Amino acid sequence: MDAVPVTLPEAVGEETTPQDPEAETVPAIEPPDEVAPAASPDNLASSAIAPAPTPDVTQPPEPGTEPVHQASKALPKRSPSAASATQTTMRGNAAVEVWVSLDTDYLNLNKSAGTAVTWQIHTSGQGEFVYAFDIYKDGNIYQYMPAYQYASSYAFVPTEPGNYSVKAFVYDYQSWQEKIEWCWDSLGVSRLMILGINSDLSLPLTGDQLTWTVHTQQSSGRLSYYYTLFYSPDGHDWSVMAQSPGYLDILTFSHRASQAGYYRLDARVWEKDITYRDLDASSALIYVDYGDPTLVVNGVYPSNEYPWIDETITWTVDAYGVQGALQCEFHLFNGDARISSTEWAYGRSFETYLQRSGSYRVEAFVRDTAFPDLVYQINSDTLGVSDLYIDANTLSPATAHPGDVITSTTTIGGGSGEIYYLHAIYLDGSLVGMDHSFDGVTSFVAERTGSYAVLTEVYDEYVSLPTTRFIEVTERPAPAFSTVAASSATAIKTSWNKVTRATGYELWRSTSLNGTYSRVYKGASRTYSDTGRVSGRPYYYKVRAYTSQEGNTYYGLFSAPQAAVALQGGVIVSVAAVNGTAVKISWNAVAGASGYELWRSSSRTGTYTRVYAGTARAFTNSRLRAGAVWYYKVRAYKTAGTQRLYGVYGAVKPGVPLAAPTAPSAVVSSPTSLTLSWKAVPGATGYELLRSTSASGTYTRVYRGTALSFRNTSLRTGTTYYYKVRAYKVVSRAYHYSPLSAYRAARPL
Repeated sequence: MDAVPVTLPEAVGEETTPQDPEAETVPAIEPPDEVAPAASPDNLASSAIAPAPTPDVTQPPEPGTEPVHQASKALPKRSPSAASATQTTMRGNAAVEVWVSLDTDYLNLNKSAGTAVTWQIHTSGQGEFVYAFDIYKDGNIYQYMPAYQYASSYAFVPTEPGNYSVKAFVYDYQSWQEKIEWCWDSLGVSRLMILGINSDLSLPLTGDQLTWTVHTQQSSGRLSYYYTLFYSPDGHDWSVMAQSPGYLDILTFSHRASQAGYYRLDARVWEKDITYRDLDASSALIYVDYGDPTLVVNGVYPSNEYPWIDETITWTVDAYGVQGALQCEFHLFNGDARISSTEWAYGRSFETYLQRSGSYRVEAFVRDTAFPDLVYQINSDTLGVSDLYIDANTLSPATAHPGDVITSTTTIGGGSGEIYYLHAIYLDGSLVGMDHSFDGVTSFVAERTGSYAVLTEVYDEYVSLPTTRFIEVTERPAPAFSTVAASSATAIKTSWNKVTRATGYELWRSTSLNGTYSRVYKGASRTYSDTGRVSGRPYYYKVRAYTSQEGNTYYGLFSAPQAAVALQGGVIVSVAAVNGTAVKISWNAVAGASGYELWRSSSRTGTYTRVYAGTARAFTNSRLRAGAVWYYKVRAYKTAGTQRLYGVYGAVKPGVPLAAPTAPSAVVSSPTSLTLSWKAVPGATGYELLRSTSASGTYTRVYRGTALSFRNTSLRTGTTYYYKVRAYKVVSRAYHYSPLSAYRAARPL
């Protein structure tokens, strides 16, 4: 079959001479996102670049202003297989998909020529394709392919470090379309080499600080390091001793060798600006020797310094500086008898069960397996084990004041042999006294205020048990006055309440509230009458309690001052009925008084109520029950500032409100007699009839009694007589009268 000429797309020749790539101006393109090295650990250090996710649909980066048109590259002559059976050109519109892959994503240059890498173009769909590749380095055009080729792969040998990417071109003869695709797998190329990992010490000993340094060359980017330290006691079985937390920007790694053996450091070096993977290297083996022994044994100690029987005690060796492993051998003694032992074993503790009382100690032998022939012997202190226990520990009294005797009482149970007690007394943390006893009781005097502590240690044959009680010693409270009042015109009576555990009291007096006080009394009594006072002058008093112990006197707080004034009691001059519901009370003046108070009660010894206070010396008490007996007393007071100071009460006087009778009626009985009569008065005990020979003259009583009439005889015929009547009530043999009635004139015929 003859060959049919192929018609190429318009404006496309068989060969096109490409322009010089060096003369071509190509803007920098964004390289694909940097992907973290696959071998990198998950926990990259802060200097690591986080990997970017691969896009779901691969889109080539836009090259900016670089024009790339269809058929921009020279096409090769068409293969005869591209023609159809009808000798016509097939121009289908089937979609063509293109993607590009790289056979390696990392390349490290050495001193010789580089290693070839291959980019491969993949297509899908029917047709005949030709291919071209443009290579970019660090975002700029590096190698330009001017013509298409039938090969879908391209081999490239990099000779200098950098980040390489490929822009792939695919031409489809059927659709006359040119497809362009970027390879998103960038090729990182580096000349980085790890020359070695060296240690700063050649013959280290345990306890030394080991430092390794990573040596590299021909790096052109920033380096980051990841370290793993391995340890082996024999050079065969290795374990990880330490690791860096991630990639670090330091080229040294340090570790203090805590035990003898072999050490090896593995390092990974990552050139962050160029490569996407790291280089691995290992240091030479370093052997750490023991050197001189460093074991120090301080002692062997029990877990409880005050054990009781039937307890488990753990004895522990206090040691440090072990270069190998610690081994111990223990021997337990009760008194001089060894009761248990152990063989050499790893560890530093020995557990024992104390089944009976006695005096125990442990003998321990200690060695470092690095120096097995060097054995240390250490003995514990004696440990007393007993069934002794403290049942109670009390201080009395519960509250105390300076001068009080404080008693500490400790009761116990169990114990072996003779038991005695050591008491230590502390005040505000300082020791102030000590005492020994055999009965658990001790006493001391609280010298001053503060926080007292009594530490009691109880000893028996094998053990001592401590117990502590605390008590706050505060100022002794002040007594409270119950009475500060005048007892006469020249005396003031004082009394106060009792203060617990007080030996006596002091009473002090002043003539002003804030003046100078003088002591007027000291003794055990709680009442005192201060005589010889000036009537009408205020006096101020305060009192305090004290206690005496062992020749010393300890005083409490003073009470608040209380004032009183010596005033004579008010004397009631009269209590007279005004009418049937009122009485008038009058009293004399009291020297020095500012005013008076009148008090009333319905019985002589009952509860009195104040009915008047003021400066007057008479008061009419109204709205009383007719015929009832009322009792009155008066006291004077003096004003001192805003306070009233009272004198004593005067004598009690009764009074009865009685209504005045109506004028009596008169009947002539004979030439020399008249019969007088009157009406009864409610509440009256009896009546008195009074007579005068003139209306305003002097009246003389002619009758007293309970009758309501009286016949007045032995009168002069023809003389006019005048009569009045009044009611009375007898109270405690005293007569209390109503007002007189109006007069009645009468004359016997």
